[in-house]
Amino acid sequence: FADAKYAVLAHNHPGGAPQPSASDIATTVNLKNAFESGEIDCAVFTSASTVRGFVNGVPGLDYSKVKAACIGKQTREAADAYGMQTWIAKEATIDSVTDLVVDLKGLQE
Repeated sequence: FADAKYAVLAHNHPGGAPQPSASDIATTVNLKNAFESGEIDCAVFTSASTVRGFVNGVPGLDYSKVKAACIGKQTREAADAYGMQTWIAKEATIDSVTDLVVDLKGLQE
């Protein structure tokens, strides 16, 4: 992953305050812009709930611009439902989805 442009991380609000902070809002705007401009190569999803969490976390994004590397069938179905460009790992393992991301990166070069 030495050539990765970005790493996308998710976080929670352990203090219990569900309202987004100013930093959360700025990060959301930056993510939206980065996906829509093609600066982010792909998003990796390990469950259907992570797809839904992403969609809830980045409202207003044109999801057809998202290249989604999915760990399994249900995850891919969730991403497909939002119009994402989807690829599925050969096996439902982290190693396999990592291989998929490397393969996708190779297709772009």
